[in-house]
Amino acid sequence: MLMLVDEILEKQAPMLDRPELVPFYHDLDGLVHTPVYSPDGKEVAVISTQHGVLRFDTRTGESLPSLTNDKENGMATCVAYIPSFGRIATSSDDNKARVWDPATGSVLLELKGHTASVT
Repeated sequence: MLMLVDEILEKQAPMLDRPELVPFYHDLDGLVHTPVYSPDGKEVAVISTQHGVLRFDTRTGESLPSLTNDKENGMATCVAYIPSFGRIATSSDDNKARVWDPATGSVLLELKGHTASVT
């Protein structure tokens, strides 16, 4: 068990071995929840009930292209990075899951057919 923990920490070391944290503040309305770091630790995504999935550069605190809530895309309930493809996946309350291009903030793939909210 101890070796497994060491292996996990070794893989996470680049993200954990940061000499300083960069504080960033943004004036956001509504609830902000579910922070998720990218696999390389260079960005963080959070779900905002008013603004969709917001992304920030962890080194500078600057905003990155967001994945917007709208009537077509529903409100996000979960967000995850797909490291092998360089994409972001979300689930939403409109019974769909989506795969996004993080560079543009556009939907690349929409998975339909669920009968309830996808989490």
